Amino acid sequence: FRENYSWRKNDTLVVLFLCWGFTRYFTSPVLDDTFILFDWLAVVIVYTWTRNSSASDAIFPALFAGGIVQSAWGILQFMGYTPSYHAYFEQTGSFNTPALWGIYLAMAIFGGVRLFGIQTKKGHKILVLVGIAFVSVGMVLAHSRAAWVALACGLAWTLLKFAKKSSGKKWNKKVVLTTVALLLLVVLAFWGIYLIRPDSAKGRLLVYAVSLSMFRVTPWFGHGIASFAAEYMPYQAEWFLHHPASSFARVAGNNHFAFNECLKIACEQGIIGLTLFCLLVFYSIYHVNVATRYHAGLVVIIFIFGMFGYPFEDTSIACIFYIAMANITGNTQVIGRITSVPRWVRYSIGAVLLACILVAGAEYRFRKIVETDLQKARQERGSILAPCFAGYYRELYASPDFVLRYAEELYTRGLYREALPVLEQARRLQSNELVLISLGECYRHEGEYDKAIEAFTLAARMTPAYILPRFHLFSLYREKGEEKKARQMAEETLSMQVKIVNTTVLRAKYTMRIYWKETKKGGEEETRNR
Repeated sequence: FRENYSWRKNDTLVVLFLCWGFTRYFTSPVLDDTFILFDWLAVVIVYTWTRNSSASDAIFPALFAGGIVQSAWGILQFMGYTPSYHAYFEQTGSFNTPALWGIYLAMAIFGGVRLFGIQTKKGHKILVLVGIAFVSVGMVLAHSRAAWVALACGLAWTLLKFAKKSSGKKWNKKVVLTTVALLLLVVLAFWGIYLIRPDSAKGRLLVYAVSLSMFRVTPWFGHGIASFAAEYMPYQAEWFLHHPASSFARVAGNNHFAFNECLKIACEQGIIGLTLFCLLVFYSIYHVNVATRYHAGLVVIIFIFGMFGYPFEDTSIACIFYIAMANITGNTQVIGRITSVPRWVRYSIGAVLLACILVAGAEYRFRKIVETDLQKARQERGSILAPCFAGYYRELYASPDFVLRYAEELYTRGLYREALPVLEQARRLQSNELVLISLGECYRHEGEYDKAIEAFTLAARMTPAYILPRFHLFSLYREKGEEKKARQMAEETLSMQVKIVNTTVLRAKYTMRIYWKETKKGGEEETRNR
């Protein structure tokens, strides 16, 4: 820690935004995972370190080198040599989704462009171009349309700033043409995103509509940090309750992402948090010079990707955002200086940060042990669940990832009574159709039929084009002897459009079709006898 510090305008916005986030974390009605605090701590450390560091351009070679490694990693996954971290996608690099892998590769290509521009030797330029081409292969495999759009906007914006700086005028013919080209590029990109996968685009529109309904409930202060994942699906069910004939029903699925960082911030931190975030971004982009225009380009890339994705769900990408922000801030107007900070104050702050890092490391190690035990339990589902998981649950009852997986292990082993409170907790932390189906089945085994019906009905509202919640309702009505309701549910389900068709869905439809035909035949015979 340095003895002297300068305070700049952007520092004020960063501090206000982070303080407001901490406030909404501690005042949130939703149980928050304590690991979120360590993520925020990482952001504070990298921002403070970068603000007081002289190696402002070191991020670009680091990104480029990391992008080459990530691209190689994803290519090996595509070839089947290394495992994927996603259930449905083969290549994700070290990330858990291809979208996050794609945005990292986009930033790596941008870093490569920066390196290409400062190289003076032809051989070095050729090596950088080869690296950019190699990283681009990974970008193609990532299938992330938002990452390509973000990269194009970042490059176009940097070119625009370069054109303005080189001309010495705010607007001339070159700048105007570049601006028009940028706007056309953005419009064509939006249109292309829709044409490539229209159902995916419609799904995003549904998420935005539901998110706006969440936002309207508490517009000023939001629902609290981590509340979006906990409350989105119940709001989706309520949205379909008021829009039963919506065409979005066919594309609705289980989701806990906003696919728009501004919307997520608005839902969780309200207008206050959103205003601070937008001021921070736009002030940083506007107040740039020749030395920081590439850092601002990184901010543009992450911000544009955040309009369609969820970059801040990954701590490393959030840290890159704040590193770029810190480099821009270091070149803005000084509004104050802090001089002669006592040595004991610096040592005390360092000791506190070191203690926090050690605690975060211990927590991370503990969670890796828990994850390993969960993987073993999944591979040995015929065996009894180890007693240590009850202790894990007491420690990680606010962690959605652990609670969902622990509930699944209990449920698949038929431990319905033990699974019931864990599933209730999972419903509070990250509700979705699958959690509600498992919860309803537990209630059914415990004889609480009304609660089971409520859970199945809510699951059916969440995902109107999914057949399984309706099939469980149908089965429960049959078990209770309510033949009329069972027949009505079978008739409605057989006539609906189904989003996902697999063997489980086909078996469910076959069972309901047989039942519907038998009851229809029985009803016709009864009518004739009368």
